[in-house]
Amino acid sequence: MSVFRDIWAKAILASQELALNRAKGEAAFGKLLETYPNDGMVYYEWGEAYEYLKLFDLAESNYKAAEEFFPIPHWKAVAREGLARVRHKKQSPRAELSKENLWTIFHRIHAVPKIPHKVRVDALSAIARFDSEPHVTAAQLRSCLEELVITLLDKAHISYADAKTLESRIALLESLGIVSPSVATRMDKVRDLGNKGTHPEKRRKHVNFRPIISDFADVIEAIGASRIMQR
Repeated sequence: MSVFRDIWAKAILASQELALNRAKGEAAFGKLLETYPNDGMVYYEWGEAYEYLKLFDLAESNYKAAEEFFPIPHWKAVAREGLARVRHKKQSPRAELSKENLWTIFHRIHAVPKIPHKVRVDALSAIARFDSEPHVTAAQLRSCLEELVITLLDKAHISYADAKTLESRIALLESLGIVSPSVATRMDKVRDLGNKGTHPEKRRKHVNFRPIISDFADVIEAIGASRIMQR
């Protein structure tokens, strides 16, 4: 794991902890800042957690710090997206920015803390590289989906030894009512595009991988809100 990804993974975990337990999360960020006092990603993830908690002033100050400390223009732009979002919400708390771009979908994943940490790290990392390597994003999101499906089956204490493929496991979740037909359909779309992302011959057919981003976010939101993930 690169140094950047290692710091990001730690910051995502602290962000998740803060979203679920403010005192624990703030302590985690305090420790991160002792080691990485000028790291933009630490401040960015801190901002995401405060935004989730609707503490918009705190979110805004952390996004500002993230923009200052990020050395890469790409990530400075992401921090500015966060600033625009929270300022909009401060003016009209019930309103959302209507533009569904890559970074608003990226934020949607952050807004669902009750999913496994590894899935969050891998999914956010995959989405962040979509502009440069969309087929890699698709393949990684398929892998994230498979982890989520297994997590759901394990939490429900459902044996899936006879369901050898991701497709059959999605069908099993649907048949047992663990996910709705609409969620199962989105899961299948993620699975299909993820499969295409791993095969060079299929990529040559100019596959549009863009739908996988929003479909995956829809799946994450549905799973994060499900009763089984509240246990």
